[in-house]
Amino acid sequence: MNQLAHPLPFGVRVTDSITGLADIHAPHCAAVIWARPDCAAVTDWLAELPADHLPRIREILRPDAIPARLQAVCASLPDAPERPLFIDRIAELAEHFAAAPPC
Repeated sequence: MNQLAHPLPFGVRVTDSITGLADIHAPHCAAVIWARPDCAAVTDWLAELPADHLPRIREILRPDAIPARLQAVCASLPDAPERPLFIDRIAELAEHFAAAPPC
């Protein structure tokens, strides 16, 4: 599956599900792109926000601590339906990668 506008380099795969991210463990796979069809609203919302208003954070947390921390960090973002979706997507990715076997 490649719904991107440009051809992908060798070793790059595209998936439409979180479970497809496990392809990163396949031989000759350098990267996996998760093309989420349900993220257009979040992407559009983020693109409309001024870059200097976006949260900047770098912390190491347990996956179960991420949602609460993101709630606090993202509190300065506009109160819109996309904000909790944004937080949920990040938390979901963190949970998935925390459960993934090491490369």
